[in-house]
Amino acid sequence: MTMLIVTLAIFVLTGMTSVLRRFISFPVCPICVGVSSTWIVLLGLLFSGFAIDTRVLAILMGGSIVGIAYKAEPHLVANQSPMLWKSLFIPIGFLLVYGVIDRAWSILGISAAVIAGIALWFFLPRTIHEDQRSTRTKSIEEKMKNCC
Repeated sequence: MTMLIVTLAIFVLTGMTSVLRRFISFPVCPICVGVSSTWIVLLGLLFSGFAIDTRVLAILMGGSIVGIAYKAEPHLVANQSPMLWKSLFIPIGFLLVYGVIDRAWSILGISAAVIAGIALWFFLPRTIHEDQRSTRTKSIEEKMKNCC
């Protein structure tokens, strides 16, 4: 019964977001809002002492981890492997979710630190030293200097 109620909540929140996004100026994914809003409410209820089926909570939070990995993929720094990004981020993200749901604070803290490190590695641009640039890049730069 819990899963039915959660599924209906996702449908309702997704529908409401679809309607509301016409009135906001920034892009938003309605299904992402529906799922994340649902698990945020469930997590709040769990931490408030209500009996929540943590399996349902884990399904929703795990789905959000996968969604984040795929939405972030186009923003990787050049020459970063999307497969390596997802292979590191998703399993560590699942560990982070476990730490939250089970209130295993050390697991949560360690996995959050690892996730932060992974994100920094994959999204912060690195300085390219002169000797690391390809000869093709150097050639194009020379042509651009001498074009006018």
